[in-house]
Amino acid sequence: MREINGVIFAGTSPCIATLLVGAGGDRRRYLAAYMTAAGLAGALSTWRLPETAPVRTKGATVRA
Repeated sequence: MREINGVIFAGTSPCIATLLVGAGGDRRRYLAAYMTAAGLAGALSTWRLPETAPVRTKGATVRA
């Protein structure tokens, strides 16, 4: 799940950024919206990841 953001956004970002800047008449508004969406997608996928750290209970000992 975490790597989907990298596949969708990171791999295609240079091409899409060039297209968005060209489509926007050299205004960066479309590019800023795209990069914001990429950041939000990464934050959402990280937030939705399950916790995998071991749970410690009170008085438990850690074995090496």
